[in-house]
Order: sequence, then C-alpha cells, then structure tokens
Amino acid sequence: MLILALDGALGPLTAALLDTVSGSTWVESAPPRDALEQGLRATDAALRAAGKRPADLGRLAVTVGPGGFTGLRIALTYAKSLAFALGLPLIGVSSYDALTPARMTEPALVAVRGRAGAACVRLRLGGGEERLCAGVDDVAAWVRARSGDTLLAAAGMLEELTPAFERAGVRLQPCTDGEPAALRVARAAAAAVPLEGVHGVVPDYGERPRTTQPR
Repeated sequence: MLILALDGALGPLTAALLDTVSGSTWVESAPPRDALEQGLRATDAALRAAGKRPADLGRLAVTVGPGGFTGLRIALTYAKSLAFALGLPLIGVSSYDALTPARMTEPALVAVRGRAGAACVRLRLGGGEERLCAGVDDVAAWVRARSGDTLLAAAGMLEELTPAFERAGVRLQPCTDGEPAALRVARAAAAAVPLEGVHGVVPDYGERPRTTQPR
C-alpha cells in the first residue's frame, strides 16, 4: 500500500510517501512560510520522485496538532480535499506521535511549540499519560511537579523550551532518530483503522490563538 502523509503543524508543509510493501520512502517539503502556495507542489514532487500518481495511493494521513495554527489548517484542508477527490480513507495522527521516535521508552516527554511563550506537552510516566498546553514556565513547573527528579526521555520541539525546563529543575535526556515527522505520520497511518469519511479527523489546536473581541 502507498500512503501519502502531510504535516504542516510542526514546520514547513511536508509530504511523505511510504510504500508499505517495499519499505521505500520519499519526503518533500515546501519552503518555510510558503505552505499555501507551495504545499501542493511538495505533494506532487514526492509523487514524481517515487514515479507514482495520485491513483496509486491507498491511504492518506495528516498531522492534526497541536502545533502551528495556520500550517495545521492548511495541511488538514489539503488532506481532506485529496481524500474527497480520490475517495481514499484519511487518518489523523497526533503531533505527539509524529514527534515520538520509534525506540523512545518511558518515562517520556514530548513537546510541541505553541504561540510565542507557550507550549504543549505529553508526559508518559508510571504507565499513565497526561497532557498540558499552557505558558512555557507553567508547563515546566507542571512537569517538575509530576516527574520530580526522574530523568525523562525527551523529544519534539525542545530548543526554545529547554531553558524553562532547566529553571524548573526538570531532567531531560534528548531522544531522536532523525526521521521527519511526516514520515512517522505515514508509519502510524499504516497501522491505524480508518474512520468512516473524513469528518472524524478534527484538529487539536492545543492552546487557541489569542483573539480580541469587538466591543
């Protein structure tokens, strides 16, 4: 089966193809901040690189968030439109799963950047799972309160969040395998059970963007 996965929540809109029979993969990304105009070209480039056509696809997948608000909406719209046009099942995959390396073990923390000064995290500890989207310092304090001095395997968008975790005394051991998030989305979709139609695939915006209410 040939799976096309789209990710716009975690960076430039990226298209990944996975051939589940041969194990072959192809990944193409649009230029940063140009997902709206170039996103479909990234999809076309991935198909051309693989020597495939849209008619060869067996399944579609998309990252549903949390993550960048605009990129998430664009990728989800592209994915739903393609699913409708091609009559294919669409699988929604959490950003947390898209950022989790295959060999990552618990206790584990996966982080996603939100708006400026905010973040979303998933903490797996003691066989349970908790999630929080809030200001970076609040997230760090929350993780510290739950993990204490436990060393956490950590993945995701850590660069801008590490100082807050250090201030809170959270102990992290970065974990990565170098695989693009869109490709992990495709791998997750290969094992998923599709929903009926595409309306069950909904975005997880994490912390909603700030808005001003008119007076």
